[in-house]
Amino acid sequence: MSLGMFSPPVVVCEQCEGEGRALTVCRCVRMGDRFLIDANAERTVDGRAYQGCELCKGSGYLTYDCDSCRATGRQRGQLVLTVVNLDTGVTRSANVVPGGVEPRRNAGGRWELALSPIVAALAAEVGAVEYRDAYGLERKPCELTVMLPADWRPDLPVADRQRLEGAAIARLAWQPWRLYCGRSTPTPDRDLPAELSRLCHLADLLSLDLVVEARRAHERDVIWEIRYELPGGAVPVKTRRWANDLSAAIAATSVSDAMFGLVERARTAPAHYLRPHPAHRAGPPTIDVDQVERRIHADLDGIGGRAPGAQAIWRDGRWQHTRLQVEDQVEVMTEEATGQVVRSSVTLLARAWEPPAPGWQDELIPYGPCPDCDPEHRLRPCLCTLANQPPDPNCPGCSGAGVAPTTMPCPTCGDSHRVHQGLVLTMTDLDEATLHVNWLVPDQVIDVPLVATQPGGKPVFQLPLCYQLDHWAMNLGGRPADLTYLDGGHEVGQDLCEGTVTVDHPEDDPLARYLVNAGGGHPAGRLLVCTAPPAAPPLTELVRLALGLHQTLVVTLEDHRLDEDDPTKIHGEGWGIELIPPDRPMPADPKPYQRSPQSAAACFLEYLGNAAHRVVPDDPRQGIPVPQTPEPPPAVEDPIRLIRHLARHLAGRPVSIRYHLGGCHLYVHEYGGARHLASARTVPIALTALGLGLGRDQS
Repeated sequence: MSLGMFSPPVVVCEQCEGEGRALTVCRCVRMGDRFLIDANAERTVDGRAYQGCELCKGSGYLTYDCDSCRATGRQRGQLVLTVVNLDTGVTRSANVVPGGVEPRRNAGGRWELALSPIVAALAAEVGAVEYRDAYGLERKPCELTVMLPADWRPDLPVADRQRLEGAAIARLAWQPWRLYCGRSTPTPDRDLPAELSRLCHLADLLSLDLVVEARRAHERDVIWEIRYELPGGAVPVKTRRWANDLSAAIAATSVSDAMFGLVERARTAPAHYLRPHPAHRAGPPTIDVDQVERRIHADLDGIGGRAPGAQAIWRDGRWQHTRLQVEDQVEVMTEEATGQVVRSSVTLLARAWEPPAPGWQDELIPYGPCPDCDPEHRLRPCLCTLANQPPDPNCPGCSGAGVAPTTMPCPTCGDSHRVHQGLVLTMTDLDEATLHVNWLVPDQVIDVPLVATQPGGKPVFQLPLCYQLDHWAMNLGGRPADLTYLDGGHEVGQDLCEGTVTVDHPEDDPLARYLVNAGGGHPAGRLLVCTAPPAAPPLTELVRLALGLHQTLVVTLEDHRLDEDDPTKIHGEGWGIELIPPDRPMPADPKPYQRSPQSAAACFLEYLGNAAHRVVPDDPRQGIPVPQTPEPPPAVEDPIRLIRHLARHLAGRPVSIRYHLGGCHLYVHEYGGARHLASARTVPIALTALGLGLGRDQS
């Protein structure tokens, strides 16, 4: 089937009934016409809308642009299934349209279109031994079927059958192009005991606790979770994962999963400096998973009776076991988006026995009260008071009061209500290279040079090397562009990497301000940073992927070398990778913000499913292309050194390489538009045409 020539059947959108806007019942109707709702009491809903609702204004209904049909009122009765081999670029697709797939009866007697066997057959054609959905490359794809209407029968006329099939296929229009990425080699089998051993070993290296917790969710159900914590922190109110046993919890927990939420869990943990301590062993310990699980079950149903939970805490190179017990029952008031307030009762758990303090824990880090929040309320300084500005009487947030309520954590203290006067920097490559640096409060004021002035007149200082994360990263053999926080994986800011700080007044202490900025959002005084580059495929593989899908790949780079001497400007490089259809013009003003090609490639793969959704035509009368690439696309040169060579000559302006099946185009983005530079079969030929050919020493 030729690309772009197919006109799919178009049906009326069932969700909005062809209007382009859908009507839905407001959430306030589920809670009734009352301001205070008791979540723990038996809810009796009167079916009336809350008259003071901030969403529907008491009408009980909300309208919104229909997302199923993109506000067009029509949906295409077409679904495209595509499997691409990431190793070769070979692509095969199936066009699911009315009459194209033979229906079958399922176990319940309903007729359906089974699409999973089609996807498996496509994977076999491209030589992929395993494949994943582009919307979640870490998860195996779910069973994919199209349930036909109950009145569909094989003895109906062809036109009626296809009309019903088209309506059923259109119900999947929220993801009309199902893209699957495969590999030619299978993923190695997982060794769960070794994975738990690695998590324990990292806990020793990073001076953290690894907590394996089993908690009763209902009368008989027990859910398991594995996470990192800091000693002395409270037991979390809720768990984030629902695993039925320890093996399932290990399989569902990576290092980033165990780290996620560490900042929130550390709000109540005391902040300590670290003392030098030798490693407990040369490598990961030997862990008996069954023994750990049996011991936790014994604590759950031990001689002390049934416990609401139990924990095994890996600390100082060994397991510490404790039961969980009910500490308190508190009442929580939660404001809904409707303006109503839900009152609920929350059970707080605590450890029945606290393990001994770890050997690496040193003296407490001194702290003072947070100046920007109050533990008694949720009022925070309003945005109109930034930079010590007086409150704006016309501010919509505070109406001139200078403070406004918010549900977000305090940016200064992370809701710990403490501002520490020192910090502990922990930097690791998630392997064996780890360092800890105590940022102590010096006995005397250190000499900090003035390096710049902000446009508003505020001075900018740069601290010594021991406060610059770039310096420590290079000592570990890492790259400054790869620095990310262990909790969440967000990039570390440039000020922290280079040790620069802006103060409000020239007489302010730059180091004190720097420690406050660095510790903001890190309540326990621990700054945990990763130097490992993101796991990402080479850019040549992404080019091959895009060409196999009959799309174009745009690689953008902005070289900021002209601003290296100005600490108020962005330094280094800015990368961006985007998938766009061949008939769509170049983005006029891209914003490449990734600091390395590896992080840009990892971000591209993470959101590949969204990119595939964006290239689907908005007009439902226009068919979705059905890419077929039976042979591997032509190999391309590594674009990293090539685009860097171009960006170096056009520093300060984003430059782009757009790859397509026939070759490539080179662009520079300036004055709000994209200016075409050259086109050729390969990038080196295009650079040579511009007089920027790579010499032997640059190849």
